[in-house]
Amino acid sequence: MLACAAAGDLTDAAVVAGTDELAHPSLAAALPPEVTAMVEAVRTDSAAAETLFAGYGIRKSTGSGSS
Repeated sequence: MLACAAAGDLTDAAVVAGTDELAHPSLAAALPPEVTAMVEAVRTDSAAAETLFAGYGIRKSTGSGSS
């Protein structure tokens, strides 16, 4: 998919679970700084990265009954 986007065959692409692909050295210069930081976090401290990513999930109900 990324090759198609690079070739101009696609105008948009979404990487859903592509940390391995994003870590490829050929993409480093093209990544936004925030993504580069996430990739580096996964590479250097996977447990801390897991905690970071867990914060992006669905929030659990507090059980208060209010929305």
